[in-house]
Amino acid sequence: MKRITTAIFAICVYFAPPSYLQAQESSWTQQSVKEEFRYFGLEDREKDVVPETSVSDLEQKEESKQEANDTYGVDNMYAASAIPPTQKRISNLEDVPEQGQPAVKASDLDLDAIKENFLIFGNITALGSYSALINNSSITGGNVSGYLAPAYKISEKMFFIFLMNGMYNKSKQVYVQDDGPRLSTETRSYSITPTLKYSLSETLSISPSLIYTKSQARQDGTVRWGDDLYDYTEIGGSMVLEASLTNTDEVKRNISLTAQGYHRNYPNYTSLLTLAGFGSLEEREKDFDGFLAMAGYTVSRPLGLSYKLNGNVLYKKFSDKLVENESGERNNYKQKDMVVTLGTNLDYKPMDSTSLLLDLTYIYNWSNQNLSTGTFPANEYTRNYHIYHNLIISPGVEHTMQVIGRDLILKGQYSYSVTQYTGRNAKSDAGVIVGKEKDFTHELSFNATFKFNKELDFLLSSNVQRVRSNMKEETTFRYNYSLFNFSLGLSYSF
Repeated sequence: MKRITTAIFAICVYFAPPSYLQAQESSWTQQSVKEEFRYFGLEDREKDVVPETSVSDLEQKEESKQEANDTYGVDNMYAASAIPPTQKRISNLEDVPEQGQPAVKASDLDLDAIKENFLIFGNITALGSYSALINNSSITGGNVSGYLAPAYKISEKMFFIFLMNGMYNKSKQVYVQDDGPRLSTETRSYSITPTLKYSLSETLSISPSLIYTKSQARQDGTVRWGDDLYDYTEIGGSMVLEASLTNTDEVKRNISLTAQGYHRNYPNYTSLLTLAGFGSLEEREKDFDGFLAMAGYTVSRPLGLSYKLNGNVLYKKFSDKLVENESGERNNYKQKDMVVTLGTNLDYKPMDSTSLLLDLTYIYNWSNQNLSTGTFPANEYTRNYHIYHNLIISPGVEHTMQVIGRDLILKGQYSYSVTQYTGRNAKSDAGVIVGKEKDFTHELSFNATFKFNKELDFLLSSNVQRVRSNMKEETTFRYNYSLFNFSLGLSYSF
C-alpha cells in the first residue's frame, strides 16, 4: 500500500481575497499600530486607526473589525499551508487547512499497513524560508512541522488513532483576521484528534472524531506567547462516512460525507467598549459556534482523466456579536454567517510521468452583518457589507523525472482569483465612489520534491503573488501589494 508522506509545510500560498489584506491593528495601542503600518510602509497613517476615547469612535472601531470573518468561512491562514506540493492542490476549503486545524486527517493514514495490532505513523518537516513584502520589508525564518499518529487495531473492523499535529513557523505571514491582514513573524499551533474508524462493510466505513486545537501568534520577540489578540482554542467533533464505489486497477471511485461542529474561543479578544468601561454589550464578539457539512466524490485512474468534485457549507453563529442598523447602533439579534464552496480538481495524465492540472473553485459568502462608519446622522451605512462571490481558476502541470536513479517531481501552477462584492463600495484616491468593490489576485508558484527514498524528501518551494483592487482609497487599509515566498528543507515520514 502507498505510504503517506503528508504534513509537509512547503507551499506558502495565499488565496485570501485582496480586500482582506488591509493593514489591521493587532492590539489597541499606538505602538502596535505603528508596527503594523511599518510593515506596509504606511508609517504616517497610524493616526487613522489609533482608537480614541469617545464612545462613538470606539463603536466605529468595533464596526470595522468584522470584515475578515468572510474568509472562506473559517478565518483561514495561508502563509504556511500544510499541502505537500506533489500530493494535493490548493483550491478548495478542505485542502487549505486553517491555522491550527489538523494538517493530516485520520483518513489519510494507510491503516492496511498495520500487520500486527499497533503501528505509529509520523512525519517531521524542517524548512528554511525567505519571505518578503515586495518593495518593503522581508524576513528570513523557517518552519518546523509534523504529526504523530499511534494507531491501534482493535479488531479487523475497528481502529483507534490518536492523531497529533503541530507547527511552528517564522516568516512574513499575511493572514486574515477581522478587517485586514495580521502581519505576524511567528505562529505556533497544535491539535489533538482522537479518532475511531469502524468498517461497516468492505466498502463502507464511519469515523467519529474529537478535535482540540490551540493556536498562538506573535509579531515580535518582545510579546509573550499567549498574549496575542487572535490566539484561540477550538473544541469540537466530527463524523466522516466513506464509501468505496469501485475499486479496480483501472479506476477507483470513492465518496465521502462529513459533518463537523465546533466552538471557537478567543481568550484575549475583548470588545473595545468593554475595555473602555462603556459596558459589556459584546464581550465575546469574536467567539462563535461553527457547523460544517462536506461532500466529496473522487474518480482516480492511473492514466487519463482523474477528478474530484467537492462541496461544503459552513454556518457560523456568533456568541455575542450583534448586527448593526442604519444609525450605527446594535440590533437585538446576533450575527450569522454562511459560506458555500463548490470546487473540482481535474488531473489528466497522458503518460505516467506527466499530469495536466486544472482546479476550479466558486465561493459564496453571506452574512447578516452590515457596516456603519461615522456618526449618525452623517454616518455612511452599507447593507450586506460582507456578501461576495469569489471565483478561482488554477491551471498547472506536474512532471516526474529520474535523477541519479531517484524521482524528482516538478510542479508549476498559476492561479487567478476574482472577488465581487454585492454591497461594498470601491473608492478612488480622492474618496469618490467608483462602483462596487472588485478584487483580483494573480499567483505563480513552483515546487520541487526530490525523493531520496520512501521516507526522506528534499523540498523546494517558491511563489509570488500580486494583489490588486479597484479600491484605491488606502488611508487606513492596504488593498494593493505583492508578496514573495521561498522555502527549502527536508521531510521525513515513517
